[in-house]
Amino acid sequence: MQVGKDNNNIINVANAFLDYAKYDFAIATYEKGIGPDPNQSFYYKQIGDIYSYKGENDKMIDYYLLYLKDKPEIIHTA
Repeated sequence: MQVGKDNNNIINVANAFLDYAKYDFAIATYEKGIGPDPNQSFYYKQIGDIYSYKGENDKMIDYYLLYLKDKPEIIHTA
């Protein structure tokens, strides 16, 4: 199946893979959204979440850090 750079298409296809616990396919699909897309931080978080489900904590942390680097405003300070 071809997945273009259309955000909705990427999300729908990745979610279909997640429904069947095809985590590696979902990750590969979300990676297609990474690039100059202004929504790439969404993909970083989603990929981090999937690595969390898989128990691959090192990769999970890597993607969460990319997410935070792209979205520093979500970090709350006291």
